[in-house]
Amino acid sequence: MTDATTAHGDELLDNILLHFGMKAAFETDGRDTGDYEAFMEARAALLAWRDKAVKQAYQNGKGVLESDYHREMHGLNHHYIYPIWQSMKSRCYRPNDRQYKNYGARGIRVCDRWRHSVATFYRDMGDRPSPTHSLDRIDNDRDYEPDNCRWATDIEQINNRRVTVRYLGKTRKEWAKELGAHYPSYVSYSIRHSDAEAVEHYSRRAA
Repeated sequence: MTDATTAHGDELLDNILLHFGMKAAFETDGRDTGDYEAFMEARAALLAWRDKAVKQAYQNGKGVLESDYHREMHGLNHHYIYPIWQSMKSRCYRPNDRQYKNYGARGIRVCDRWRHSVATFYRDMGDRPSPTHSLDRIDNDRDYEPDNCRWATDIEQINNRRVTVRYLGKTRKEWAKELGAHYPSYVSYSIRHSDAEAVEHYSRRAA
């Protein structure tokens, strides 16, 4: 087992514990508290599991990926949400991904809340309405984050491609700003209905 692998495992363990809200005890002065003891017990158990997993993986001639830990921790490896979560991260962080040029190369990232936890991603997004729905960013210039993502059909995603949509000479962003509307909500309404209806709807709300 290499030092680099061990260091990666330690960092990952801390991320897992942070997700469960346990690492806070470690970062406080009250290290003699029951919370700190619970933290250290949980971390020791995970370290033992990590060492066993790394040893077994290298015996099989395989490297250990962060995804292995997440699958073990969350039990979502056979759930449809898991490949969606993995693909989202891959197109943002893996230069060899065929979609990287449209995402990671443009500076699109996954928020920390989702990048390190498939369970949190699933909890925030919920179940997709149908198998024909896929993950979509409302504002294509923003990251993958809770208030900028939705489940959308192929037609809805086509209508939301990276093009500048203008209505009466103004972009959707300009209309949202003028009407005091939350931009992702405004775009979502425009796609579901029409730009004319969106202007009318948010004009009434602003009146």
